[in-house]
Amino acid sequence: GFWKVFLIYGMSDENYSLLCSYKEQDGVNEKWVHIFSAGLIWFYWVLFSGLGGLIGGLITFNTAGIDFALTALFVVILIEQIKGAASKLPVIIGILSSVLWIAVVGPDQFLLPSLLSTVAVLIGCKGKISEPKEDA
Repeated sequence: GFWKVFLIYGMSDENYSLLCSYKEQDGVNEKWVHIFSAGLIWFYWVLFSGLGGLIGGLITFNTAGIDFALTALFVVILIEQIKGAASKLPVIIGILSSVLWIAVVGPDQFLLPSLLSTVAVLIGCKGKISEPKEDA
């Protein structure tokens, strides 16, 4: 129904990251966890983007280099995902594919061929990658 559509279009990087690290608990309705998570993240995104747009013009100090914070966030998320993964094979395939395609087509054109070849290899290796283990 409505909530399924809301959850599909409400998915964001932040929400996905939270839900990947979420551990199920007894007595908690998972449907509402997902709904409130998506709703609150969407609300915060709209609110703080608006505030940032309004207040951002008032910042007078040099903000050069602050854009690295988002890259650092994704590196930390990647490291945590790698540490919790049952198999490191997807990470190795992704890194090798990226390095190969950077060498072949250069850093400006490598992303699409790297993603396509990584997905193709992962589909081919589907039986060799172990399923995540459930916590007891």
